[in-house]
Amino acid sequence: MAKKHRNKITANGNTYGYYRKQATFRGQKVRLNAKDSTDWEARFEAWKKEVDSSHLVTDPKMTVSQLAEIFLGDALSSQRPKTIEERESKLRLYILPVIGHLKLRSVTNGHIEIIYEHAEEVSASTLEHVHKVTHRLFEFAIENSYVLTENPISKGLIKRAKRIVASSKETTSADDFGLGLEDIDALLMESKGEPYEIVIHWQLVHGLRISEALGMMWDDIDFVKDTIHVYRDVSDTPKATVKGSKWADGDGPIVTATKTASSRREVPLQAETKLLLEQIPAEERQGYIYATAQGTPFLPTNYRKRVFTPLRKRLGLDTMLTHDLRKAFGSVLLTNGVDIMTVSHWMGHS
Repeated sequence: MAKKHRNKITANGNTYGYYRKQATFRGQKVRLNAKDSTDWEARFEAWKKEVDSSHLVTDPKMTVSQLAEIFLGDALSSQRPKTIEERESKLRLYILPVIGHLKLRSVTNGHIEIIYEHAEEVSASTLEHVHKVTHRLFEFAIENSYVLTENPISKGLIKRAKRIVASSKETTSADDFGLGLEDIDALLMESKGEPYEIVIHWQLVHGLRISEALGMMWDDIDFVKDTIHVYRDVSDTPKATVKGSKWADGDGPIVTATKTASSRREVPLQAETKLLLEQIPAEERQGYIYATAQGTPFLPTNYRKRVFTPLRKRLGLDTMLTHDLRKAFGSVLLTNGVDIMTVSHWMGHS
């Protein structure tokens, strides 16, 4: 029962009022003093979070779903958008439907095998990502003392998953699509004079990833030194997926710094690209170089759907991906005798 006391007198003679109420949560009683009922509710919620945190650490009945909620909450405050999206989707689609209801201490290697079998039926790539999230989920539990002391995924199952993924990558590599010189010329000619011509240049002539190409701004260009600075990525991750994190703020797509230090690089500005950029009046050189009507960068997904897919179909290159333009850049340089370390640096490889 709440009690409100008025006109209490402090040692210095001042009077004040306060609100006191007792409550119980998870078997623990607490009596809190506050200014009023609203202040009391806020203090009670803060106390419940403290109790919840300590309770979950030692609660032997903690389920995988409870752990997953904490795991995702941690990602929202500390991880990049793509990592948040990957964890959320793999947990929702593959992991929690199989073991979400289980107590953490009840999860066995056999349960994980079922998850991996479902993922493998989709693709080896899906299996790779499901394994990554599942393994990290249980490592997170161990690191934070959530019931587990060892990972339930056996070393044998880990080796098997890695073997399947490696085998798939070898097959994919053998079937890789490669652009010839005629294809490169056709791409440059077909895009000439189009708004997206600069994006084709960033990929084919400078080796940028599509996320980097769409994130290029006028401030990244040094016309005096003939260099470009690659600093940022435009993410495909929907903002709804990262609601509650710093990435959900602002207009337009999520824009982040490039993932690694080696991705943040300086690349020579090629003469033909410089001429293309210099056609834009100086007073218009601000913000993103290739932007929407609102001045925001294009989502990579929208660029592929609205621009790149129609382009490749017109050229009869139906299996070509945006990444193939970047690979063609590296291949042409190596063929022309540029040393591999320079090519690796320009492409932002670690």
